[in-house]
Amino acid sequence: ETFAPHAAAVMEAMISAQQQHGGAAADDSQMSFMLQASARICKCLGDAFVPYLPHVIPPLLHSAQLDPELSVTDADVAVNEEEEEEEGVES
Repeated sequence: ETFAPHAAAVMEAMISAQQQHGGAAADDSQMSFMLQASARICKCLGDAFVPYLPHVIPPLLHSAQLDPELSVTDADVAVNEEEEEEEGVES
């Protein structure tokens, strides 16, 4: 209720910033923040957010296709590797 009157201005500012940066790469931290903000605004506006979807969905889909650059390892293996590294270090 409180934010709704300002949502259009905020979305227009974010869309303008996105367009000024040439559609900013989805791996850009600014785009990540914009997508997070868009999600929160969408939650506030509900169906009134529909006109903004053409500006939000393409970078969101691009972001979803990025490699997260992380790996998951077995905790026991990681602990054992750290212990082996520490044993080989002299002080």
